[in-house]
Amino acid sequence: MSYGLIFWDNSAISKCVFKLQKRAIRIIMGARNNDSCREFFKRLKILPLSAQYICSLLVFVVNNRNLFLDNAELYATKTRNSSNLLPPLSHVTK
Repeated sequence: MSYGLIFWDNSAISKCVFKLQKRAIRIIMGARNNDSCREFFKRLKILPLSAQYICSLLVFVVNNRNLFLDNAELYATKTRNSSNLLPPLSHVTK
């Protein structure tokens, strides 16, 4: 489920995958279909799909820090946002 998550999580299929994840959690825990899965995720120490997406994005940024610039590298003025990261620019051509 986590393979390539940073690329496909924004797609329409991610909602279906999250529903399948909850269904699997309910089967593991022997719960009914209308029971909340929030406590089951905590008890099993499993991250929901949205939290896995955020975690995988953070790991990508940490492991590829050299791809990102921060505002301090572009602008000489020191501001409270000078440590914010800028995503790399992509130049797409046909």
